Amino acid sequence: MSRKVNKIVKLITGLLIMVSLLCQLFTFEKFPTELDAIFKNYNTSVAVAILLVLFELWSIPYLLGMKLPTKILFVSRLAVKVSLAGLIFLESWTVLNGGQSILFGATF
Repeated sequence: MSRKVNKIVKLITGLLIMVSLLCQLFTFEKFPTELDAIFKNYNTSVAVAILLVLFELWSIPYLLGMKLPTKILFVSRLAVKVSLAGLIFLESWTVLNGGQSILFGATF
Protein backbone atom coordinates (compact mmCIF):
# COMPACT_ATOMS: atom_id res chain seq x y z
CA MET A 1 0.00 0.00 0.00
CA SER A 2 1.45 3.34 -0.93
CA ARG A 3 2.21 5.97 1.66
CA LYS A 4 -0.47 8.34 0.33
CA VAL A 5 -3.23 5.71 0.45
CA ASN A 6 -2.14 4.72 3.97
CA LYS A 7 -2.43 8.35 5.08
CA ILE A 8 -5.90 8.70 3.57
CA VAL A 9 -7.12 5.47 5.22
CA LYS A 10 -5.77 6.61 8.60
CA LEU A 11 -7.41 10.02 8.22
CA ILE A 12 -10.81 8.56 7.27
CA THR A 13 -10.62 6.06 10.15
CA GLY A 14 -9.65 8.89 12.50
CA LEU A 15 -12.60 11.00 11.40
CA LEU A 16 -15.01 8.09 11.83
CA ILE A 17 -13.69 7.37 15.31
CA MET A 18 -13.90 11.06 16.25
CA VAL A 19 -17.53 11.27 15.06
CA SER A 20 -18.36 8.11 16.98
CA LEU A 21 -16.55 9.44 20.05
CA LEU A 22 -18.38 12.77 19.97
CA CYS A 23 -21.76 11.10 19.54
CA GLN A 24 -21.04 8.76 22.44
CA LEU A 25 -19.97 11.65 24.65
CA PHE A 26 -23.02 13.82 23.83
CA THR A 27 -25.31 11.14 25.24
CA PHE A 28 -22.90 9.43 27.63
CA GLU A 29 -25.46 9.22 30.44
CA LYS A 30 -27.63 7.00 28.19
CA PHE A 31 -24.76 5.04 26.62
CA PRO A 32 -24.34 2.45 29.43
CA THR A 33 -28.05 1.63 29.30
CA GLU A 34 -27.58 0.81 25.61
CA LEU A 35 -24.87 -1.65 26.65
CA ASP A 36 -27.09 -3.27 29.30
CA ALA A 37 -28.52 -5.56 26.62
CA ILE A 38 -25.08 -7.16 26.36
CA PHE A 39 -23.72 -7.12 29.91
CA LYS A 40 -26.92 -7.30 32.04
CA ASN A 41 -25.08 -5.37 34.77
CA TYR A 42 -25.12 -1.58 34.89
CA ASN A 43 -21.70 -1.28 36.58
CA THR A 44 -20.06 -3.42 33.89
CA SER A 45 -21.81 -1.42 31.19
CA VAL A 46 -20.49 1.84 32.67
CA ALA A 47 -16.94 0.46 32.84
CA VAL A 48 -17.07 -0.78 29.24
CA ALA A 49 -18.49 2.55 28.04
CA ILE A 50 -15.73 4.50 29.81
CA LEU A 51 -12.99 2.20 28.49
CA LEU A 52 -14.34 2.35 24.94
CA VAL A 53 -14.41 6.14 25.00
CA LEU A 54 -10.88 6.32 26.45
CA PHE A 55 -9.46 3.93 23.85
CA GLU A 56 -11.12 5.92 21.07
CA LEU A 57 -9.63 9.11 22.49
CA TRP A 58 -6.16 7.55 22.80
CA SER A 59 -6.28 6.36 19.18
CA ILE A 60 -6.58 9.85 17.69
CA PRO A 61 -2.85 10.87 17.77
CA TYR A 62 -1.79 7.89 15.64
CA LEU A 63 -4.67 8.22 13.20
CA LEU A 64 -4.07 11.92 12.66
CA GLY A 65 -0.33 11.36 12.18
CA MET A 66 0.78 13.61 15.01
CA LYS A 67 4.50 13.98 15.68
CA LEU A 68 4.92 12.42 19.13
CA PRO A 69 7.45 10.15 20.85
CA THR A 70 7.56 6.57 19.61
CA LYS A 71 6.18 5.05 22.82
CA ILE A 72 3.13 7.31 22.77
CA LEU A 73 2.46 6.47 19.13
CA PHE A 74 2.78 2.75 19.95
CA VAL A 75 0.14 3.08 22.69
CA SER A 76 -2.04 5.08 20.31
CA ARG A 77 -1.67 2.44 17.58
CA LEU A 78 -2.61 -0.24 20.11
CA ALA A 79 -5.63 1.85 21.17
CA VAL A 80 -6.77 1.94 17.53
CA LYS A 81 -6.81 -1.85 17.38
CA VAL A 82 -8.53 -2.25 20.75
CA SER A 83 -11.17 0.41 20.07
CA LEU A 84 -12.02 -0.91 16.61
CA ALA A 85 -12.15 -4.51 17.86
CA GLY A 86 -14.34 -3.41 20.77
CA LEU A 87 -16.69 -1.46 18.51
CA ILE A 88 -16.98 -4.37 16.08
CA PHE A 89 -17.64 -6.85 18.90
CA LEU A 90 -20.19 -4.67 20.71
CA GLU A 91 -21.99 -3.68 17.52
CA SER A 92 -22.13 -7.27 16.25
CA TRP A 93 -23.32 -8.65 19.58
CA THR A 94 -26.02 -6.00 19.91
CA VAL A 95 -27.35 -6.33 16.36
CA LEU A 96 -27.29 -10.14 16.40
CA ASN A 97 -29.33 -10.14 19.60
CA GLY A 98 -31.99 -7.91 18.07
CA GLY A 99 -30.86 -4.68 19.73
CA GLN A 100 -30.37 -1.28 18.22
CA SER A 101 -27.02 -0.05 16.95
CA ILE A 102 -24.70 1.34 19.63
CA LEU A 103 -22.04 2.64 17.27
CA PHE A 104 -22.94 6.27 17.98
CA GLY A 105 -24.01 5.76 21.58
CA ALA A 106 -27.61 6.78 22.21
CA THR A 107 -27.44 9.74 19.80
CA PHE A 108 -29.25 8.13 16.87
